[in-house]
Amino acid sequence: MEIVLERTRSERGGIAVDVGTGSGAIALALATEGRFERVIATDVSLDALAVARSNADRYASRSCAPVELRHGSLLGVVPERGLRAVVSNPPYISFDEAVELPAAVRDWEPSVALFSGADGMATTEQLIREAAGSLAADGVLALEGDMRRVGLVADFMRTLDAYVDVQVLADLTGRDRFVVARKRED
Repeated sequence: MEIVLERTRSERGGIAVDVGTGSGAIALALATEGRFERVIATDVSLDALAVARSNADRYASRSCAPVELRHGSLLGVVPERGLRAVVSNPPYISFDEAVELPAAVRDWEPSVALFSGADGMATTEQLIREAAGSLAADGVLALEGDMRRVGLVADFMRTLDAYVDVQVLADLTGRDRFVVARKRED
């Protein structure tokens, strides 16, 4: 989230989208600390959106931008174009890796928030394609992933020719966990 704030600080306005918002924490941070006109938070889980709604109501007085919650998959419920930022921590675990997860994660988190096809990349690749058609020129795409796949995510972004300045960035522990890019100017 700080990556997006850093890269959008120079301008005011526009729309930021948090895809797969879960509790809404990232969307609320963008709304309270960012310089966006509004923030849209999407999720396929109605339960997650109920939690996000509760949190949004709790922090509404601190927000500089309204937060809209939308039920649906990825950017499918965001017809707006010219987005200033898209941020997501999409599911990135392959089905084969389920047995490696700690039981507290595997048995607690909804599977839709964890698993993404046979290689763990299906949801991420779909989101990258959708964002290419939704972001404004120079808009920011920031994705969180696991150390094993961020290089693959960055490589996939580069193959589309829709993005520039594709970078893999480390988390606070020094592990590569983020991929950030800008939409190529038309």
